[in-house]
Amino acid sequence: MAKYILKRILYACATIFLVFTITFFLMNLVPGGPFVKEDLSPEIQARLEEKYGLNDPLYKQYFTYIKMYTHGDLGVSLAMKLDANINELIFNSGKFSVSMRLGLVTLIIIVVCGIPLGCLAAFNRGKIIDDTIRILSVLFTSMPRFVLSVFLLLIFTIKMKALPAVSGMLEEPKAWVMPIICMSLGQIFSTARLTRTSVLDVVGQDYIRTAKAKGCKNSVIMFKHAFRNALIPVITHFGPTIASLLLGSFIIENTFIIPGLGTYMTGAVQVKDYPVIMATTIIFSSVLITMNLLVDIAYTLADPRITFTSKGD
Repeated sequence: MAKYILKRILYACATIFLVFTITFFLMNLVPGGPFVKEDLSPEIQARLEEKYGLNDPLYKQYFTYIKMYTHGDLGVSLAMKLDANINELIFNSGKFSVSMRLGLVTLIIIVVCGIPLGCLAAFNRGKIIDDTIRILSVLFTSMPRFVLSVFLLLIFTIKMKALPAVSGMLEEPKAWVMPIICMSLGQIFSTARLTRTSVLDVVGQDYIRTAKAKGCKNSVIMFKHAFRNALIPVITHFGPTIASLLLGSFIIENTFIIPGLGTYMTGAVQVKDYPVIMATTIIFSSVLITMNLLVDIAYTLADPRITFTSKGD
């Protein structure tokens, strides 16, 4: 197990380095730059580029970034807030914590609602409850988040005037309602559909029939034998889902003007703030890779038969 985790950590580091390299060179292929603005004269633009090393050879800039990141320095913003430390902008200004809080609450709602709904549909296969959950799954998983957010704004803000259009720092309970609905609704029914399929697949296995033939209670069969094995695909599903939730939804944060990491990243792309783009991309990649590693480890909790002792290890 320890050997497997160490191997995965090495793979993770290599993957992050690859993402770092690809992001850096793709970013520099985009025309323009953070100082290419109409209100700045060419002379001022040239001086700013010289000051921040943007006119250095590309390989020199690349190794400068590597040196900074190995020391935990994400650099300074060049466009969104000139010369401001990115570490402070992301972690100390509340942007990261806002996205984290919103993502954690949404994740809890998805788990609490999605998995039971999937089990409910599986245990009532072919009945009205099952058909209703499947129809809602198709509806909400196929509906884009921005469409749902506009619909909620029309109903609850413009028509009913019950919820604020701008959520801000999520200081009021009302500010949480629409962002959480938009972020969780599709994922709830996506999780429910996956759970239903997985439970039905496990229930049809031979060892479940054997347990029934031995006279085991339905509750014991479902929760001791079927449910734990059915969780494996669901756990896999939650790896990238958790990463995207914890780091914020770009569309939702922009729609409800939530100053989280998603809004910060999209703003950096618009103004070509290279260091901020690099920093947010690396943070997202690191969280995503970490979540996938934790998911693999969680397999052993759901199914102790998984030991990670393949020939490749």
